[in-house]
Amino acid sequence: MRPPSPQIHTLLFDRNPAETLNNRGRSNERINMDKKSKKRIDVLRSNLQRLRQQLSGVQQQKDDLEEALSLRKQIASVEAELQSLTGSQNPRAYAP
Repeated sequence: MRPPSPQIHTLLFDRNPAETLNNRGRSNERINMDKKSKKRIDVLRSNLQRLRQQLSGVQQQKDDLEEALSLRKQIASVEAELQSLTGSQNPRAYAP
């Protein structure tokens, strides 16, 4: 049996694990994050969910437009921070 060619060996064994993709096709960037960043992402995600629920309730009542605007601004700021932490364009990209 012949030994594998150098090109195949390089493809199989010389990869940097940080450059490979996980099983969902995403980079391992989130996997390699520190605990503080992961925790902050989880907190932001839960805040975002809560704010969206509040906005939905306010929109159904249609009596306080200022509160709806305030909630939209808060949602935008949380999404921006989440985007900066994950490096993703979509804030739901790293949803569990």
